[in-house]
Order: sequence, then C-alpha cells, then structure tokens
Amino acid sequence: MPFTVGSCIASLPNKFGNRLDLLNFADGSKPVKAVHQAIMNLTETFEFEELKFQTPVPPLTTLNLTTGNPIVPISSLIATIPQNSAAYPQFQNQNVLDIVDVYTFWIWFTGGVNQAGRTLDYRRVPVVDQDSYGVTSSQQGSIGTAPPVYFTRFGSILQVGPVPDNNYQFFVRMKLRHPFPINGPFIPAVLVPAVVGAAIGSVSVAVAGTGYLPSVSNIPVVFNMPVGGRQAAALATSNANGNITSVSVTNGGLGYFTGQATASTAVIASQNVFTMDSWQEIIEYAACYRLAVWEGASDYVEMFANVLKNYGVDVAKAMEAKAQMARDEKHNTRQVSLRLGSPYTFARR
Repeated sequence: MPFTVGSCIASLPNKFGNRLDLLNFADGSKPVKAVHQAIMNLTETFEFEELKFQTPVPPLTTLNLTTGNPIVPISSLIATIPQNSAAYPQFQNQNVLDIVDVYTFWIWFTGGVNQAGRTLDYRRVPVVDQDSYGVTSSQQGSIGTAPPVYFTRFGSILQVGPVPDNNYQFFVRMKLRHPFPINGPFIPAVLVPAVVGAAIGSVSVAVAGTGYLPSVSNIPVVFNMPVGGRQAAALATSNANGNITSVSVTNGGLGYFTGQATASTAVIASQNVFTMDSWQEIIEYAACYRLAVWEGASDYVEMFANVLKNYGVDVAKAMEAKAQMARDEKHNTRQVSLRLGSPYTFARR
C-alpha cells in the first residue's frame, strides 16, 4: 500500500519525544516542511525505481533532434508522461516539474528504431558548447553540423553536441524529481472558518495563496481537533492561476467555538510517497533529524544521525547536492564516434 506524507507526520510524535505539537498536517507547518524536505533530499540522492521514467520510443511518440538545433527542452520529455497509463500510475495527475538523472540518451542515425544508433555521453557544459557551436563538421577544420555525440544539462534544457545535421529520433531513460501537488513558488492560502452552533458553518478565503495545482476542486482542508468533539472536513477549489478561490464544508464537525477554530489547506500531507514501503521509517527519521537541527536539539541531532546510519543513510552526504565533478568522473569516458557514409572526426579529439 502506498503511504503518504501525512502518514509519515503521524509517526513523528513517537519518534521525537512524544511531541504532540508535531501532529500538524497543515501546509507550511514545521512537520510538513520536514517530511517534504526529507523526501526531496532522499529521492534525489538515492536511486528509486518508482521515480524512473522512459520517454516513449518513436514512432509511438515522435521525439526528434531537429537539424541545426542542439536543444531538447526538459518540459518536452516530461510532457511524454501518458495519462491513465498502467505502466506509470504513480505519475498520473501529478505535478512533475523536473528530472534528476539521465541514465540513457539514445539516438538513431538513420531510419529510426532498430537501425544504427548510439548512446550520447554526458559532458560538462563548456565541452558540449564547444562541440555545439565550434568546429563540428565531418571535415577537419571546417564549421558545420554532425551526428550528436555528447549531451549536457543547462537549466531547463538538455543540450547536445555537435549540432544535429538531421532530424534524429531518440529516447531518454531518466529519473524524475519526486512530484508534489504544488506548482512553483508555493504560498499556502489563509482560511478563516466561521462557527455556527458548535460546528463549522463556512470557510472564507482571506489570502488566496499561490502555487496550487490549477483548476482543482478537491484540495483537502484540515481543521483543528476540538476537545471532546468531532473534527470538521472540507475541500477547497483553485482557479486557473493556482489560487484558492473557495472552500466547501463537507462535514461541520462538533465542539468548535468562535475564535478557537482553525483551517488550513493540507495538500502536501495528502501526497503519496513514491518509494518502497521500507523507506517510510527512513523518511520519518530524516524528518526528525531536520526538526532537531532547526530546534538546535544537539542530542536529538546526533541520535537521529546514528539511527539513519544504521539504515545505510549518511545524513551528511545525503544533505549535500551531488557534486558536479563527481558526475563528470562517472560519465566522462572518451569514445570515438563514426559518421555513417563518410569519415567523421572531432576537431578537439
């Protein structure tokens, strides 16, 4: 069974000194931020099969490296994620914004699938720039275009070099960044509940917030739990710009008093976590580690760091971004490329 960010939050009090204040599912709360960041860091640092995706193989979906254009927008690769696909159910209706790793970038030289082709090798940006915009012809010393040999990433694009001399078909195996149902800079909405007869009668939107998935009518809203009462429930609606416009109360609950009721969106807490069940406890301890760091609780920091090491997670390394040079050492293998039909050399080789 898939677990959610919320199910991780529910386990935090038992792991962090029985702190019941950590049982907070509202967007923007400390436990939500801690679990969110733990998931982002762990899924970007370790290999998770659940986040891997292969673009469709042409001609099912036409993916071309067009003549004279070395740019492949990452958004165009993400756009190939099919809706209602049994092969990739975890990415349906998700806000997938970016990729973490490219495992294979394959092109076919001529004739498409099952014809001659090659895997493009990763290089740093300056190397691929020189091959994209410098001497890249099949004739030594002349400027022109040729079959791509290398690729790199620059911001929101993958760039190949040399510049393609034909419309080459290709596919990419990659790992997506863990998706969340938020879009870009996220500012939670501010909601104000109105109490009618000890129940939540309505909820007004004081601040619309930003970054919600656009045009959605089932955004979960979480209320505080009244002492000895029954918790209310509601759903919020966003507009095309990703702002909260209205809230519909589905269960008014019982035991609320004016001035003591609170309401917040709980989008992140409702998100499924796309990894094996065995990682749930690791994510929870990684969130506890972050909470301990934020609160300056040095004893807890050391304790959770040691617990995570027992799970094979080195916090110091996991919290670091992947070093660019480490990736270069992994990928920078010298290879010779051949151009079909005529000799092909690199001016810089």
